[in-house]
Amino acid sequence: MNTADIYEKWERLNPQERDAWVATEVMGWRKVSRPGGGGGYVGWQDETGRVVAIENDCTMHTGPSDWFRPSRNIKSAWIIVEKSREWGGIEMGCFSSWNTVNTYDRASRPVQVTNDSAAEAICLAAIIARCSDICVE
Repeated sequence: MNTADIYEKWERLNPQERDAWVATEVMGWRKVSRPGGGGGYVGWQDETGRVVAIENDCTMHTGPSDWFRPSRNIKSAWIIVEKSREWGGIEMGCFSSWNTVNTYDRASRPVQVTNDSAAEAICLAAIIARCSDICVE
């Protein structure tokens, strides 16, 4: 995918789909469902099989502030910032009406995203950095 394709896809997706795209392509996680009392939960599992994040929880043991929603929640987006250290990190600029995120793709080309939401800028920059010219739909 090129950067224009990534922006186009990002705009087509709803927030939950965006978060799932970030979880799979940037974090390398896979979605899992676990039954349980009260309805169970849907989470994200890392390469070792450990559940590392919750998408939603019907058991009432966690709340929305605990769920992995990186495009909507800066707490979750910061997990993406930490992951970005593997490819050189993310540099952020926060201004009165916008946020700019700078990073690099796999070919060491600069990536810059500006958005009014810092969380969304982080996620979109990370998707571009990890998927430019190599990501498969």
